This record gives sequence, structure tokens and C-alpha cells, in this order.
Amino acid sequence: MRHRFRLLLAASVPAILALSIGACGGDDNTSSTPSTTTTTSTGQTTVKASLGEYFIKLDKPSVPAGSVQFDVSNDGKIEHEFVVIKTNLAPDKLPLKGGEADEDAGPSPGEIPSVKTGKKKALAVTLKPGKYVLICNLPGHYKAGQSTGLSVK
Repeated sequence: MRHRFRLLLAASVPAILALSIGACGGDDNTSSTPSTTTTTSTGQTTVKASLGEYFIKLDKPSVPAGSVQFDVSNDGKIEHEFVVIKTNLAPDKLPLKGGEADEDAGPSPGEIPSVKTGKKKALAVTLKPGKYVLICNLPGHYKAGQSTGLSVK
């Protein structure tokens, strides 16, 4: 009986080792999956922006630093524009120049100069951490309150 147990044990050891080695190999494949997921998650952030008389509404108040695409729709009845300005000033506190906001209040990573009513346009920019003001600066629009803030972390 002892002899049979030793034979059974001797026959089982290689099978157990083979399963253990296979399991180790499986872990290597599993560990490569998270790095793929991490790479994918560091892609572009999309912000939906709605323009109208006289507002700018964003679907999120903050985004991570990096590549950001603004999907801008003009849901109003007149033409608007979309200007991004990096500044620590509040959205309604930009200095005025000739009745419009002074776009030199901070660096601008980009803008859409014209969005016709009922139309959509996209703006892709790279944003550094900080505060941004988004405005429509067509005559009278900023003064009427068409601005909002965005925080970039």
C-alpha cells in the first residue's frame, strides 16, 4: 500500500508542477492587460458645450490636463463664437476693450470664430492645469453674460 502511494505521488508531482508553471504564465498575460487599459484611458477628453442667448453650458465643470475636444453646438437663434482663455479671473470679470472682452486677458489655446444657429463644430486643444474662461465675444454677447469657467487639473 505504501508503494502504491509513492507511485501515485510520483506520478502526481509532474502534473502539479505543469499546472503551477502554466498558472505563472497566465499571470504574465493578465498583467499586460492593465497597461493597455491605462494607455487607452489617457486619451482625449471630450466636453460638450451648448451656446445660446446668452449662455454657455458645459456638460462637466472640470477636466484633466491634456488633450481636450470641445463639441460645440449653437442651440440659440443667432450666430455665436467660442473662445477659450486661460486666466485666473472669474468668467464675468474679464477686462473690456471697446465693449467686448479683452481676449488678451490670458493666453488662448484656441477658438471657433463662428457657429451658425443649429450647427455644431469641434475644437481640439491641449490644456495645461489651471482656470479657463470660455466666452462668446461677438459684440454685446460677453457683456450679456455669455461666459463660463472650466477648471483643468
